[in-house]
Amino acid sequence: MVDITGATSDALRVLYRHFDSFDGARQASRTDPGYFGYESEAEVSRELYADGEISRADLEAVVELGEAGGFSRAEIEAAEHLLANEGMLDTIDVAAQGGATDGRISEQDVVGFINTHRNDGDMAYGTLAIADAAEILQVGRQGGTDDYDARMVAFAARVGTLDEDDASALLGEILRQDEGARASWLQPARLEQTGPDGERLVADGDYEAVLDLIPRSATQLPPQPDGTVRFVSFNIGQGATRGEGRGTDFDELGQTARIIADSDADIVAVQEIFGADVGALEEHLQDIEDARAEQEGREPRDVVITFSEASGKEWRHESGRYGHAGDGFGNAVITYGPQEIIYGDDRPLLPESGESRRIMGIATEVDGETVTVFNTHLSNEADGRAEQIETAFDIVAEHGGDGPVIFAGDFNQRIDGDRDDYSGEDLQAYDAFKGVLADAGLDDLGVDAGATGNWGYGSRIDYILAGGGATAEGVYRMDPGPGDHAALVADIDLTS
Repeated sequence: MVDITGATSDALRVLYRHFDSFDGARQASRTDPGYFGYESEAEVSRELYADGEISRADLEAVVELGEAGGFSRAEIEAAEHLLANEGMLDTIDVAAQGGATDGRISEQDVVGFINTHRNDGDMAYGTLAIADAAEILQVGRQGGTDDYDARMVAFAARVGTLDEDDASALLGEILRQDEGARASWLQPARLEQTGPDGERLVADGDYEAVLDLIPRSATQLPPQPDGTVRFVSFNIGQGATRGEGRGTDFDELGQTARIIADSDADIVAVQEIFGADVGALEEHLQDIEDARAEQEGREPRDVVITFSEASGKEWRHESGRYGHAGDGFGNAVITYGPQEIIYGDDRPLLPESGESRRIMGIATEVDGETVTVFNTHLSNEADGRAEQIETAFDIVAEHGGDGPVIFAGDFNQRIDGDRDDYSGEDLQAYDAFKGVLADAGLDDLGVDAGATGNWGYGSRIDYILAGGGATAEGVYRMDPGPGDHAALVADIDLTS
């Protein structure tokens, strides 16, 4: 049996995390780095001689070259420890594939060895996290694609067995092993978690803070409290242009429908949808509803979508050719029952600011309670946005009625932080938003939700506002799948 000491655990962790420094070091020991224009033997090894495996000669070269050769004290001590344990090197050598030793160690060999000896001796969790992270990331890569839901399920299952410090270590290791984790997994909505000056807002190892930045998948939302309406505001990003991977393309509408259905929403306010695609989205949603109703032994509900055109925006084919979507571009409200149009396309557009924009309003009934819903998508140009905000709030005040009112959408305007953070037209829009919100009798339900938009440096620009006695029992951010915003979800008590 291999003797796993604290020093062994440390050496394995250093070997894996600095694999590239060890890889090829045997060649660097016989190389003048200046000849190649590199600063150290370690840099030569990484750039010229790495072959994906570490040999005993590599470890000996790290010890021989030492700190003068560009290797850290931790790397040198790890090499010394492993060289002093010949039997351990042989055991690591065959940990992944078995068979006879060949004197060469891969990253998979290190992970296999850690897994095999996870219950032996003094193996620290910081080392075990290497194997756990590799396993979780592999779960999310089955079939050559990234499966966010599967990865999150695996992550949640492992975190549930760990204390907070070990959970932090696991998350940190995932971030180290997958350079794209922040964008492709931790931030599926592609939110940038850096400040306006480029500084990182959350440290890699800050487990709680980073976990809070992860929008939940639709299937991971908590149960909806009794007596509430589940409301979703969802910018699906079709305005990002088609075929560029920056928003929902036509062939991804089925995935978007599945996310909406899995959220168990009663009402969904959608922004950035082409009118020509509304029918396809409705058909996908109705198919899912029919199948679920049959499985649950009930009558299916009718999916109803009201579309409101804001502009005749063009879309682009993958070939680069431009075309017209047919029914324009705008917003929609989805319900599972009849809608009455309160403020429709026969009403004026919002004041011009870049692209034309509109606010729409419908009334619907959920569990015997009538609620008025307004949905908008304001300009991404700061110039003139203040006037759009004021006009939209005037419309809500005039047409909202006396009962519960929900006003949602992508406002393209942040209001978090200090007023000193804003300037110019952005400051005017900030002041306008703050002012009308204070006077409108509407509560900002998502004030603690976190960033929703991927523009700027990651800001909260999507909102669910409620009034007329409506209050939130819970507010969450939801992974939008192919969309480019995190969706907002609120469980709202309409009768409080």
